Amino acid sequence: MISKITRNILLLFCTILFCTIIVNGCSISSSNETKKHVTILYSSIADFERDYEGIRRQFENIELEVVEYEPILGEGMWNNFEFVPQSGDDWNANEFIKLIEESNPDIIFFPQQLFSRLQDEGILYDMSSFSKEPELQRINPLILDTFRELGEGKLYAISNSIATQALYYNKQLFQKYGMTEPVSLMNWDDVLKLGNSISRIGSSDGIVGLQTPNYDNVELFLQVGKSEGLTWYDPIHQRALFASEEWKSVLALIVEKYKTEVSSVKESGYFTDGHIAMAIDTYRLKDNIKQSNPDLDWDLVTAPVTHYDPNKSTTITFEFLNGINQGAKDISSAKEVWLYLNSRTMAQKSFYTSYYRFTVPVFEGIVKDDPKNVQAFFQVKPEISKDTSLPKKAMVEVKRYLDQDIQKIVTGDLSADEAVKSWELEIPNLIHKYQ
Repeated sequence: MISKITRNILLLFCTILFCTIIVNGCSISSSNETKKHVTILYSSIADFERDYEGIRRQFENIELEVVEYEPILGEGMWNNFEFVPQSGDDWNANEFIKLIEESNPDIIFFPQQLFSRLQDEGILYDMSSFSKEPELQRINPLILDTFRELGEGKLYAISNSIATQALYYNKQLFQKYGMTEPVSLMNWDDVLKLGNSISRIGSSDGIVGLQTPNYDNVELFLQVGKSEGLTWYDPIHQRALFASEEWKSVLALIVEKYKTEVSSVKESGYFTDGHIAMAIDTYRLKDNIKQSNPDLDWDLVTAPVTHYDPNKSTTITFEFLNGINQGAKDISSAKEVWLYLNSRTMAQKSFYTSYYRFTVPVFEGIVKDDPKNVQAFFQVKPEISKDTSLPKKAMVEVKRYLDQDIQKIVTGDLSADEAVKSWELEIPNLIHKYQ
């Protein structure tokens, strides 16, 4: 028989045990209820898990949710060094903003071209106060300044990678033809003239002076004009502006480039083949040289800079930007996750695990795997595009029309003066069809 005292002790023990279970249970429940939550607007869940593998282990106290925008915007691709929709249309800013309003994400990733619209709508949080954070302090100063320039002095969005180009050159060919090697901070005019000279001298050997694999004929023409500070269309008066002497001078350089290349006894091929003197390309070409022709004697200088500012280049851009939503539910938690997504650790991991390195990290010191002048990729600032925004389909029509005429000028079937005169009439008509 259990004594009364023993029974009372057992009863007291059970009571304490029961209360402990209840208290602990309440504590666990309370912990679950207070777990923080951050929503991230990203291209797709699969892309996020691939790009930030293992990130959830970093934030065990924060639940991360990904909202997909690809069903709204579609997939993107690089075309003439611009990240554009595969559909051939424009990025659908209205539907993207509607998705933000409906899902209210804390962190927003988006194609760079949508930045100005998001800024105009007041969607992005001013993160200028974050500038002294250690992670942001490690970003290349020129690139960090560009992010502020995008926001007209304020920091609304950044990226942990940048699509930047450099001017590769074949040292052996320059030595063979007794030509002075290119240097950093050359403008397009100087680069094109140098390339055209080598093409003429080395035509019998099948040498091409300058290759621009990320720009087709027309885009190169427009790119050079842009770097000269020229605009080619006046939307207010609906006029094409190619008849100016400045544009005619650019056209003459482009036509000379393709005339000299037509006379080459070989097809263009690749820089790694050894018969191209210079190429403007991304970091991926460096990887290709290492894999396919490691004995090639080559080096790097900066890509062509703008005529009006030798510290800027139009050959540099961003694929995606990201920032914090002005309507974020918890700015503190959003900031914690955002800083990690844009950290040097994540940028380094992405760079060294990528097979197709079209972009490079914005952080200094990551790209340093050989004695080549890799600083050329970071030595100048991106020039923020001030182009008139035209519908993509209108641009396609205009470029197709210009390409046909430029080819005729190269072959001698059309004079440059005749071409620009017809452009004044035809280009506004082409654009008008899509407005």
